[in-house]
Amino acid sequence: MKELLKSNQSVLIGGILGLLFATIFIAIGFFKTIVIFIFTILGSYGGYYVKKSGLLDGFLSKKRN
Repeated sequence: MKELLKSNQSVLIGGILGLLFATIFIAIGFFKTIVIFIFTILGSYGGYYVKKSGLLDGFLSKKRN
């Protein structure tokens, strides 16, 4: 069973994301769903940029000490 899940991991993730999208779409509507996904993508890109550029590394290292 573990091997089956591991070999079809992308299919499983796609199915779960599709179910999530459908649930949100039915619950709150099309345009609000699109806005949520746009902000999610922008937030992910922002987090990736901060991590890649090291903007918070100095701040976080001072906080830990």
